[in-house]
Amino acid sequence: MMNRIPFALLILLFACSEPVKETEATQVENKSSERVDSAALEEPEESKTIIMPYIEPDTKSAALISKYLADNESKLSSPDTSQHLAYMTDYRERDGINYLTVQIGIDDEFRFATMQWLFIDTAKHQVYELDVVDDVLVPWP
Repeated sequence: MMNRIPFALLILLFACSEPVKETEATQVENKSSERVDSAALEEPEESKTIIMPYIEPDTKSAALISKYLADNESKLSSPDTSQHLAYMTDYRERDGINYLTVQIGIDDEFRFATMQWLFIDTAKHQVYELDVVDDVLVPWP
């Protein structure tokens, strides 16, 4: 009689289990056989990285940037001594005037943390600091 109990339990388990539905099995097969088109993996056009050429400031503007950095070294210094100050330049129009914009900040491998924006009027060679909160240009001595 003891030999028949495991056999009876095994038969009972098979009898109580539900069969897999046809639709579930076909869904699993369809998902595993799907192929992703390589075009679908590309970045959308609006999110592609655009590499901008480096804009070399003229000698007078470069001298103004160097003077600003030297005069504001304590204001722009980072508590982490392993991080180095860097800047990026670009040309922008604001209020009908063309400016050389200078984005000063800390550059590490993965991001650029902006600390200060400068706008240099290249015609008058005047430096302005951007007050980000009020969105106004403040003349720098």
